[in-house]
Amino acid sequence: MALKGINSFEQHVEKIFVAVIGAAVLGIVAWQFVGPKNTVKVGPKDLSYDLAYPEIERKAREVQGKMQQTEVNPPAVPAVEQFAAFTTKYRAPVAVQPRLAWGGDVRGARIEDAPTTGIGEGQSVALTIPAPASPVAMVYMATISPGEATEAPELKKYLPAELPYDKAGVSVEATFSGVALRKALEADPDGPGPAKPIPAFWWTGDSTQILGIRLERSERRVDGTWSDPVVVPAMPGRLDILAEIAKEPVNPNLLRDMVKLATESSTQVRRPQYYSIMFGEDWTPPTEAGKDAKAGNQQEITTEKRKLADVDGAIARLKEQATKASEQSKKAIEKSLARYEADRQKIVERLAELGEPVEGATAAAVAEKPEVVDGPLLQAESVRVWSHDVTAERGKTYRYRVILALSNPIYGHGAGLKPEEEEKAKNPIALSTPSPWTAPVKIPDDSYYFITSAQDGGNARQLGGARAAAELYKFFGGYWRKGTISLEPGDAIAGTVRVPDLDRLLATISEPGDPNIAPQAERPSGGRLAGGGTARGPAASPPAGGAAGGDKSEPIRFKEVPVSRDAFLLDVAAIPAEGRNTTGVQFQAYIRDRNGNISVRVPDTDRSSPEYQAISHSAAKGEEVVRPKEEKKPVVPQTRPGEQPNPAGGGGRGGGKSTGGG
Repeated sequence: MALKGINSFEQHVEKIFVAVIGAAVLGIVAWQFVGPKNTVKVGPKDLSYDLAYPEIERKAREVQGKMQQTEVNPPAVPAVEQFAAFTTKYRAPVAVQPRLAWGGDVRGARIEDAPTTGIGEGQSVALTIPAPASPVAMVYMATISPGEATEAPELKKYLPAELPYDKAGVSVEATFSGVALRKALEADPDGPGPAKPIPAFWWTGDSTQILGIRLERSERRVDGTWSDPVVVPAMPGRLDILAEIAKEPVNPNLLRDMVKLATESSTQVRRPQYYSIMFGEDWTPPTEAGKDAKAGNQQEITTEKRKLADVDGAIARLKEQATKASEQSKKAIEKSLARYEADRQKIVERLAELGEPVEGATAAAVAEKPEVVDGPLLQAESVRVWSHDVTAERGKTYRYRVILALSNPIYGHGAGLKPEEEEKAKNPIALSTPSPWTAPVKIPDDSYYFITSAQDGGNARQLGGARAAAELYKFFGGYWRKGTISLEPGDAIAGTVRVPDLDRLLATISEPGDPNIAPQAERPSGGRLAGGGTARGPAASPPAGGAAGGDKSEPIRFKEVPVSRDAFLLDVAAIPAEGRNTTGVQFQAYIRDRNGNISVRVPDTDRSSPEYQAISHSAAKGEEVVRPKEEKKPVVPQTRPGEQPNPAGGGGRGGGKSTGGG
């Protein structure tokens, strides 16, 4: 019998629940075996677990390969002509229509009275930079310090293969007027014509500056004509702003930086320093060297030295008198002493100008003149500029002209010019008009000879037949070195020249990385160079005179080097000498060179030639700087018996007046 109040569903609900759960469990278990496999999404693919790991590994290797790849192909980026777009908009009219409606009245200044700048007007300009003036060329010969070649390896190709680095170069000096440049920039080039002055704000301030000096030279040919001008290479190892600009793509920022550098380093740009000298005379600017003419100043040097001795004697006497004088007399003595000291200073300075610096002189007397700092370029009446040619070849004759390279005042302003003149604004460098040519300068040969005496064979029994004497010269160690030979007809003009043995001396001055010099732990620094030069570079020379390597106990040794001129003496002849008060004849030596050319040399003419005077003077100077210096004994004032001290003191050795002037 059925239960009361319970229906059949209620009676079997737990069985139904168990059946459903069992069926679900059986379905899940069956799904594991008959359903699809589990997958992982790798990139765009759905992969099962067993296939996913190999695909991931492959992707990783692909990425690693891209990371290690050295060549990269950047994606193509479309070029945007920003400058062209800017120029188009820049030149386009401001208003939509060329004419604007205007119903009122214009009061005050008229439009045509307003100042124009030229920007956007299609301006026409004429840019002419004045030429440098008064160019002077000077040949300079000395021994370059090895340290210069170490610091500037490109210099070595212009130097001898072995030490000493004897070098002949040319220095060229000129002047430039910044005021004339300013007037040229301000001027209207054609008056009422279409060209207009360059807008002032394009070139005022520090935007216009000298960036470099360009030397051009022309070589004299055998027939006397001149070759076409060539540009002289820049001096190696010195500031070269023009080369820096050429290295980089041209842009206004680079030019602005270079102009700033040229302004801050104006002395290095306009007046570059010559190389440090190991042996030889100090370098002097061409215009100042022309005033010295050292070879012809011996008489003045002798006079100035005599004055100096007189003044030194007077100073010594006054100092001696001051130790014994009363207080009242001391004041008069000190006044006279101050006058003589001033006279002495003037004499010392003059001797230094003549190339004869006084040993022991005060630094103020022999120091180099302080460098003149130029003011703003466009306000300078005269700016000194010079440059150096270290590529000149021995025996050749050149002439030079100077061209200045300045920052182009219209560079980058092409949008303000007429289209056909925009090319003017593309070059950041503007060149000046070339200066006039210098006088020709001849680079000395490597060696010279001069016939100093000769006689014919007229009195062969008494005089030994025709013969001649000659002096040979070779430039070595900063100076010309001399040798003498005797010649008979048929003898070659060849012999030896006595030169200092610099091998041991150079071994004491080491420069890192220079294989020509033996290594040395220390090298001399500072002090005076041989011949009176001052050490200004990385390698200083040993002290002048006397000793090798600064050892005063061991004098410098000498050696002989051969010199040959590829010529020989043919004969000597006597000819009448008109107007002479001697024997009435003069002798001529006939010389034949290897090409068969015959030249006539007269001893008197050779000895009086400017070439002989300059070379023989250099040889004498070279002997002087290596000669051991004698110790100077102190001056002891002599007082005669019964002589009273004279506060005013005479200047001469015998009590005379001072010859020092002042």
